This record gives sequence, C-alpha cells and structure tokens, in this order.
Amino acid sequence: MTDNTPKLSRARKKRTQEKTKKARKRKPLIGVKLGVVYVATLAGLMVILNLGRGAVYSEFTPGQLAPSTVLARVDFETVDLAATELRREQADQTTPAVLKASPDGLTDAKRRLNSLFAKAEEWRSESPDASPSPSPAFTEVSMLLGFQEGVAALPRTFQPEDCKELKPILEATLERAWKAGLISETEKATDFEGLITDRGIKLGADGPLVQLENLRTPLMAAEQESDRVKKDADLNAAQTHLVKLILLDLFQPNLEFDRMATEELKKTNREETPEVTVLRREGTTLMEARTPITRQVVEDLQRHQRRLLDLEAGSHNLAHMVGQGLYLAVGLAVSLALLFLLDDRKALGDLNRLGLWMILTLGSLLLGQGMIYLSANLNLIPGHFLPSLLPLALAPMLATILYGPRMGLSIGISSSLALSLQHDLDLVIFFSGLAATVTSSLTVRAIHKRSNLFRAGLWIGGIQALILVGAGSLSLVPAQITVLHALTAFGGGLLTSLLVLLLVSPFEYLLNVTTDIRLLELSDMGHPLLSRLAMEAPGTYHHSLMVAHLAQAAAREIGGNDLLVRVCAYYHDIGKLTKPEFFIENSSGRQNPHDELSPSMSRLLIISHVKEGVSLAKRYKLPAAIIDGIEQHHGTSLIQFFYHRARKQAENSSSSIEAEDYRYPGPKPRTREMGILMIADSIEAASRTIDKNKPGQIEGLVKEILEEKLLDGQFDHCSLTLSEIHRIRRSFVFSLNNMLHGRVSYPGKEDEEEQQEEIPATEEKEPVAEADTPEDQPAHAG
Repeated sequence: MTDNTPKLSRARKKRTQEKTKKARKRKPLIGVKLGVVYVATLAGLMVILNLGRGAVYSEFTPGQLAPSTVLARVDFETVDLAATELRREQADQTTPAVLKASPDGLTDAKRRLNSLFAKAEEWRSESPDASPSPSPAFTEVSMLLGFQEGVAALPRTFQPEDCKELKPILEATLERAWKAGLISETEKATDFEGLITDRGIKLGADGPLVQLENLRTPLMAAEQESDRVKKDADLNAAQTHLVKLILLDLFQPNLEFDRMATEELKKTNREETPEVTVLRREGTTLMEARTPITRQVVEDLQRHQRRLLDLEAGSHNLAHMVGQGLYLAVGLAVSLALLFLLDDRKALGDLNRLGLWMILTLGSLLLGQGMIYLSANLNLIPGHFLPSLLPLALAPMLATILYGPRMGLSIGISSSLALSLQHDLDLVIFFSGLAATVTSSLTVRAIHKRSNLFRAGLWIGGIQALILVGAGSLSLVPAQITVLHALTAFGGGLLTSLLVLLLVSPFEYLLNVTTDIRLLELSDMGHPLLSRLAMEAPGTYHHSLMVAHLAQAAAREIGGNDLLVRVCAYYHDIGKLTKPEFFIENSSGRQNPHDELSPSMSRLLIISHVKEGVSLAKRYKLPAAIIDGIEQHHGTSLIQFFYHRARKQAENSSSSIEAEDYRYPGPKPRTREMGILMIADSIEAASRTIDKNKPGQIEGLVKEILEEKLLDGQFDHCSLTLSEIHRIRRSFVFSLNNMLHGRVSYPGKEDEEEQQEEIPATEEKEPVAEADTPEDQPAHAG
C-alpha cells in the first residue's frame, strides 16, 4: 500500500482538476427533454380539459343548504320536474297490463285427445256389433282421461273415417285457442285479481290491445270453436254438441300476468312522455343562500350553465383557455421545480421519469374526464359523488413505487391541480389530492409485502373520507349523503391499491424499473441462479448470504434501500459459476490452480467473473439494478495479490508493471447501496482471515478497508457522506462481532486448539495484507 501512495495521490489530483473543469461548465437548468415533455404535457392537459367542456353537471347535493344566491344571467328553458313527474305518473296509470299465454297444458291436452280417439278405435274394433249406447268400459276409460260422461258417445256418433278427419281439426283448434289465451271465470270476474283496470290489456309485449270482456273463458272458447268446427267439418247438431263437450274438457285457463313486460312497458311510456318545459327569465333567483337545495334547483343550475356555454362567443372561450393555461403552466412548473428542490435532478434529465410524469398526469385527467362523462352524459353517477370517486391517489402511488416518494410528490401535485381545474378549481379536490399524495409517499416508500399496498390503500381511503366528511359538514350536506361520500372514498382507496398492484408490472417492463415487489420475487432462494450457486459454488453462496446480512444492516442504518442491497448481494458473484474452482471459497482444500498460471492470466480469470455475471444476469432477465450491483461491487479496485506477485516477478526480469492493468473494469459505485455492497463484499471476505479471539481485530479490519476504499476514490461517484461512512463502519463492526463470536472449548479439543495456534500467522494473514478479497487470492490462501 505504501508503494502506491504517490501514484494514488497523482490520480486524485488529476480527478480533482477534471471535476473543477466540469464545474466551470454551467449546465442549462432546463434541458431539451424537460422542455419538450413540459410543453407536451401542458398541451395534452389543455386538449383534455376543453374536449370535455360541454359536459354539464352539478356537485350540489339535494338537501344541503345553498352556499350562495344565484340569479339567472340569461333567459333559458328548463324542465319542470314536478309537472313532468305528474305527467309520467299519468302515463303509468294508463299503461295497459301485459298478459302472456302460457304453453303449459297444451301437450297434455293433445295427449288426452289422442288417447280418447285411440281408445274409441279400439272399442269399435273389439265390438263392432255392439249396441248404440256407449259401453260402461269405454265410459270409464273416457272419464279416467278427464272427459265428461257424454263424451263416451264418440264411437257411435262419428264413423271411423270421420274420426280420422276430426282429430287433426281438433288439434289445430287446441293450438289456436292456447295461443289466443284463455281466462278463468273467476279471474275475469275479479279483473284478474285487481291487476286489470279499464286501461285495457295487451296480449304479449308486442301484441294487440284488447278489452277484458273480449277475453274468452274455456266455455266461451268451446262454444265458438265448436261452431267453427261444425262449419269446417259439416257436422250435425249431435256431433257439434259432442265436439263442444270434448273441447270444454280440454280447454283450461292459460293467461298469466307478465309483471316484467308490464314494468318494461311502463318504463317505455315514461321515457316517451314529453317533458314539461318552462321559461326562466333573466334575473330569476335560481338558488337562494341558506335554503335547502332541491332537485329542481340542481336542474335549473345545469340548464342555466348549458345555456351559458351555448351563448359564449369565441372571445369568452379564448379567455377561459388562457386562464386554464396559466394555471396549468405555473402548476406544472412548480411540480417539476419540486424535484429540483428535493435534489432529484436526475429525474429532470431522465426521459423515462419525465415520460412517467407526463403519462400519469394526463392519465389521471382522462380518468376524471371519464367519470364526468358517466355523470353528465349517461347519468350513471350523481354529480355530487364525483369528488369521492376521482382517482386522486392512483398517480402518486404508482410513481412512488416506481421511482420513490420525490417523484410521487411531483406527480401528485400536477395531477391534483389538473383534476381540481377540471372541476372549476374545487379546493376540496385539490386538498384531497395533496393529502392522498403525501400519504402515498409515506406509506408505499418500501413495499416489502403485497399486503403493505392494501394497508396504504386503507390509510389513503381513510384520510380522503375524513376530508370529505369535513367538506360535507362545512357545506351543510345532509349527514346520510356525507356518510355515503366518505364510504365511497374509503372503498376507492382500496380499489386504487388493487389497480396499482395490477399496473406495476406493465410499468416495470415498459420503463425498465426495479420495484420492491420485483426485488421480493428475486429474493426467493429457489431462483434458478441461486439454486445453481448453492450446488456448484457453495462457498460463494455462503459468502453471498453473509454479504447480504452485512450490507442490509448497514443500509438500514443510513436509511438506504436495504431490500435492494440485500438482493444485489445474493447475485453479485453469480459470475463465479463459470469457473468456481478458481476462487478460494470454493477450493475445499484442493491444489491451487493459480500456482501454474502467470499473474496476468490469473488476473483475467478473476476479473472475468464480473463480465460472466452480467452475461448470466441478462440471460436470466434480471433487472438493471441487479446488473449494476454485479458490475459495481468491485468498482475499479486493485487486485492486490496478483499485482504484488507480478511486481515481484518483474523485479527479477527488470520489466515494469502498471497498477492500472490489475484493476477491475468498474464502473465505480454510483449509489449509496452499491457503495455499501462493495464495502460489505471486501470486509466479509477479509474477515475470514482474522483471529476472532484477539480484541480490536474486527474494528481495525473494517477501518482499514474503509480508509483504503476512500483513499482509492471508490466512493467518488456515490453520495455517501463521511457521517454515513462512520455509521456504516459501526454497523459492520457490530454485525461482524455477532457473526464471528467465539465459542466455549469442549473437553478433548485442547490438543486440536494448540495445533491450530502453532500454525504461523502469516499463513492465514498473508492475503489480508496483499489482497482485496479472497477471490483475488490463489486457492491455497485461507
């Protein structure tokens, strides 16, 4: 280390000069990407706002006290709701009842008719010379089929050929009567149990309109149809009477009250009933302060607003658009300036983050416009429910999960402003949006469980419910309506968390972002890469677990992303799967393969595990954050062991060795988490070679490695401060003392312990003085 001091000092001086030169070059505060995204977002918001400007709705709740007095500014026509409702009630009363003819019973009637004619044919064939009077046997059969006693005269009244002609005629008569419908004497006398009045009857929803007295009973139908059969079949009086008896026994009432069709007909008549319109003159009081708001007041206000929009000239529209544009321009600028003030300047030049800012801001306004369309055009949502249904928390929650709370705050401000402007600068919506934004930034910063997202939805829904209760109390909205608004907002918070959970994965893929939810999936030790590491390189696998423990504790100590650094530690050495036997932790006492290699070849093998790790990570589609951990966990550190071996060999051959040739390709750690990973990797590897029973060894080791990395400039590109490095050092010392604690000597082990103490210290400690980590050492160096 002493030999490198002059070169390191010169390198640091050179880096300082380069930084000074860069600092002198002033970077523009507003970049091209930022300007383009800003203008595109502003234009998109203006288009969405003015496309939906014709939608008219009222956020006043019937029953609340009017906050102010409103006078009509122009003459306009409005609907008299009371008169219109009276006219519609009259239409209800004049709507005829709908009856339907049920087909039930027709099949049974045909079966009985066929059985009667079949039995008559059998009786005739068995007793052709019998007396004209019906036999008792056939009489009994006909009565069992449900016919009167007089029907037993059928075989003697009709000849066999007449029966063959009569049966299809009777079948057709049955079908015709069933289709026309039959009503019982009781139902006809009681007006179908009071369901039918003088307004008439419709047989089927599309059937003709008939009067109750024109409906046929079975007796009426039997008389009319028997006369028709008489004409069609040229029957005599006895035959006609017999047909009447048969039909009377077969006919049965089949008309039923069709309640659904009747209600549908009433609904159609109500819709077709023209509205009663009245003229409201200019200056008429539409709403008087401190008086209850009625449905008529809400209707008048909406008609008045629609009339004003129709009469607005181009200059008025232009003034309105200018006002909207100024509000939005300042609000969007404040939203982006917040990122600058919160020291998230990277977002101002990152196209992915700016794109997310634009998409979520425009998307929130589009969802709000959809709610207005459902209310104003389709009348599916009452206007006063809109503030409780707006997706105020969706954009900030999604942005916080993807890029952190600072981006969530920025997007929350821009989307809340746009949604409040969409509702005529409603302060309740703006304040509710700000509350949802701050709550989202606090509750979804670290999603280590999917249930945490639903817990955040509960918090957001609860806070929005409280705001709406307060707003309802101030506006004197009826208590039951206020409670409904609060419950709707609370349920909306839960639905928003569910929607965010569904949208996270597509946004992760589109923006190439690694969220905590994705990291939790990668922390599963059953991942194919980790399973291979445990089987093919068990020493490296154990080393990775220990590094993860050390790094996670240190990241938590300084408020870093402990989940990210833990998962990066699991995968940081997967490149050793290619040649595990060339790294000390996987040697298992075998002969050192580096003894037969030159230092330059060993250097290439050691360095290659970074490149191989990146290749494996891409093959298994690991996210960019994990790949960064693989690339940056060594930074540009010096491979000291092989560098010193090369220098010793070069002294004998009088050749020169450059230290830069024995450095990792980097890059250096660019975030605090990657800096912690580098330190944890080096300290865990070196801690295996120290004497854990000597006090102060662990603390000295941690201090030495931290100073070495600091002097080597490995922390130049990450934002670790000296105060944070001090807290990281304390965390490592504490964790290592717990991991490397001593044990009580067991009886019979004294001889083994003495033999271990006789091993020369240099055999264990030689790599600590000369090597960065054990993977830089030959396999025999313990």
